[in-house]
Amino acid sequence: MTGMRVCFAALAAAAALGTMRAAAADWTDWQVGESRALTSASWSIASNSAYGYNGGADFAFRVTYTLAEGATLQNGSAWARLLAMDHSETIYEFQSSGVGGASKTWMSHGGDVQGDTFANLLATNDNSLTFSFEYDHSAKTLTYLVNDVALHTVEGVNINAWVTFKAGDASRPLDRLFPTDGSVTYETAFSTTRAPIPEPTALALLALGVAGVALRRRAA
Repeated sequence: MTGMRVCFAALAAAAALGTMRAAAADWTDWQVGESRALTSASWSIASNSAYGYNGGADFAFRVTYTLAEGATLQNGSAWARLLAMDHSETIYEFQSSGVGGASKTWMSHGGDVQGDTFANLLATNDNSLTFSFEYDHSAKTLTYLVNDVALHTVEGVNINAWVTFKAGDASRPLDRLFPTDGSVTYETAFSTTRAPIPEPTALALLALGVAGVALRRRAA
């Protein structure tokens, strides 16, 4: 009876791992830009010229803002545009919902305000904030992530052309949240290569193998 419990537990674990595929996608072959001092209230990158991406495929894009020691978030106004993606004039974006460290992340297309405060996120991530998009072309989904934690997924997204990644604009400048005196740096990265993840069937076979070894040891 104990052996059966081991088998069932192993299979359940394998099934759980299999269902995590979409939520735990890893990416490789990142095209990482140089770390730049934030001295302007905006920036912009076109995917076709920067990465050769013209739509029709999976991708991940991220930007990481890092505060130097002693640097602090601005306490002026809310609603800084932290990262946006412009696809044929449809905008997907992250914004700051409040002021300074008390702010949280607002996400467009139904994401609303979610996640921890920026003060807590900075404290647990080496004084950095990372905002990311992950696009699945076959599923037509776009996932918003903050510090590698998925917070919101938009369905029915069909990216079939190049896009522009950007931050800040005339009405939502970055300097509402970040100082632009060079004490904050930002680094962008782009990938179209997903790391291979074992299929649930392979995981189940592996789990059964482990369970079989355990049973043989008990029998011995």
